[in-house]
Amino acid sequence: MFILFRLLASFMGNFSGPAFNALLADLLPSEKRSQGYATLRIIGNLSAAIGPFLAGFLIGNSFLPLFIVDVILSVSTGVLLLFKMPETKPEEVEKASQQTLKETFGGYGVVLRDRVFVTLVFLIVLTMMVYMNYNTTLSVYLNRMHGISAKQFGYLLTLNAMMVVIFQFSVSRVTAKFKQPHMMFLGTLLYAVGFGMIGLGTDYSFFILSMVIVTIGEVISAPLYQAMAAEFAPVNMRGRYMAFLNISYSFSAAFGPLIAGYGLESGHPQWVWYGGGILCLIAAFGFLGTKMKTPEKKSSLLEEDLESL
Repeated sequence: MFILFRLLASFMGNFSGPAFNALLADLLPSEKRSQGYATLRIIGNLSAAIGPFLAGFLIGNSFLPLFIVDVILSVSTGVLLLFKMPETKPEEVEKASQQTLKETFGGYGVVLRDRVFVTLVFLIVLTMMVYMNYNTTLSVYLNRMHGISAKQFGYLLTLNAMMVVIFQFSVSRVTAKFKQPHMMFLGTLLYAVGFGMIGLGTDYSFFILSMVIVTIGEVISAPLYQAMAAEFAPVNMRGRYMAFLNISYSFSAAFGPLIAGYGLESGHPQWVWYGGGILCLIAAFGFLGTKMKTPEKKSSLLEEDLESL
């Protein structure tokens, strides 16, 4: 029963993700989107820090009050969005005819035919397959190879979250002044350095430094993933582009730690991090070569997609 409800919760939890991302892309102009997604990341990290703390007061001798409060907050949020959140679809999309379910799924064919965007998602998958190991196999590696305790590893995660909360918005304001592919290159290059350093590390202070470098790369590049997807997507396809991007995260979370687990069981587990650094380096130069679409090109694509759908 637990597995069944966990699957349902995971499915519905991700159900609205593409819509939220598309909504933000509708609300903000192009030059503000990376800062908007950066703000969402700050809120997410604050929630991850505050939520478990507050949950400790609710648990007591039973977990039931925690789940009751969760239901109340979730339903209240849904009702608020349903009745108070105005529609944000651009006018040209509102004028388009309603699609059938078959046409809706057929719209993903448009996404797959966007070769540049699919290439971008592939580069994100390479990066995220490495990144997903920082809060999974990394703890096993540090404990097994260097005797780092769970408490010490928790401090590393706290360091990451606090850096995101403190620096994310100010860094995003700076990176918004530069070309997105260049910032993606810089952030992913720092991933390559930080994760590669883990394989070289021998003491706790070295791992703190590598986490700082990885987090700097994260605050530079992570908000740009959704922002770049919004830039590539025709206005009538933002939800599906965001959904395709979300699938890449799930794929990375499923297979990145799985592959790394086999590496940890080998005779040279440090190569998990050397290999991760190499993958991030490849992705970094791939991002550097990404060509963003011009407004004229996006407009012509929109017209073609509206006609085909």
